[in-house]
Amino acid sequence: MKPQSVACFSLLLVLFLFYGWGGTIHAQEPLVMVVRDTLVIRDTVVVYLPKEPEKKERPRVKAWQPLVAAGTNLLFDGVMIPNLEAQFPIGYSRWSVLAEWWTPWFRWGGSGRHNRAFELLLGGGEVRYWFSKRSKQDHPDVLKGHFVGVYGAGGIYDFEWDKPKSQGYQGEYFSAGVTYGYSFALGQRWRLELSLSAGYVGGPQRLYEGQFNDEHLIWQRSRNLFYLGPTKAKASLSYLFGWKTRQKGGER
Repeated sequence: MKPQSVACFSLLLVLFLFYGWGGTIHAQEPLVMVVRDTLVIRDTVVVYLPKEPEKKERPRVKAWQPLVAAGTNLLFDGVMIPNLEAQFPIGYSRWSVLAEWWTPWFRWGGSGRHNRAFELLLGGGEVRYWFSKRSKQDHPDVLKGHFVGVYGAGGIYDFEWDKPKSQGYQGEYFSAGVTYGYSFALGQRWRLELSLSAGYVGGPQRLYEGQFNDEHLIWQRSRNLFYLGPTKAKASLSYLFGWKTRQKGGER
C-alpha cells in the first residue's frame, strides 16, 4: 500500500472514531447538536373584575299617617252628657295618649224656679298601650284591638234636686285608675271602642240647701268623698284624621 493511501485511511479512521464513537479523544460526554426553533405565542389575557351591583331606585310608597282620632262617648250622649275626646297615636309605636272633656251644665225647675241642677265639668287624660303591632305599611291597624291604659281626671260639680226640699251637693274631685278595652275598625278611619275603667274617686264635698229660689245656698255639712270601684264605661265612636305621605325614594 502506498504511503498516501495509508495516511488517508488513518485520517478517516480517526475522524470516524471521533465523530461516530462519541469523540472519546477530547470529550467525556457525547456531542449532541440540537437545533432550536423560536416559537412566538401571543395570548389574550382576560381579567374578570367583580361587577358592581346596579343601583336601584326605591319605589316611592304612598302611606297614610294618622294624626288624631276625634270622637264621643255614645253612652254619655244618651244621658245628655256632652263630651268630646281626642286620641293621639305616638308615631308608629304601640302607645297613644287620650284627652277627654265632659261638659254637662244644666239648670231647670218649675214656676220660674231653678232648683234643679246637673252641672259637671271634667277634664282628664289617659296613656294607652295597644297590643297590636304597627308598621308604616299597616296603617289600618292604628288604634285597633285590645288595649290597657292608666288615666287621671279631675273637675267640679253641682247636683241639686227639690225633693223633699231643695238640696244639693257641690264639690271638687279627682279620679285615677286603670282601663281595659277593645277597639273595632269600621273601615280605615272609623273606630268603635268599648272600654271599662275602675279606680278611685275622692275630694271635698259640701251639702247645701237652696232658699229664695236658690238665690241663697245655705251650707249644711261637709265631708270627704271616697270611692273605689268602676268609674266609667264607654262605647265611643271616633274618626281618624290624618294625611297621605310619600316616602322618599333613593339609591340602595
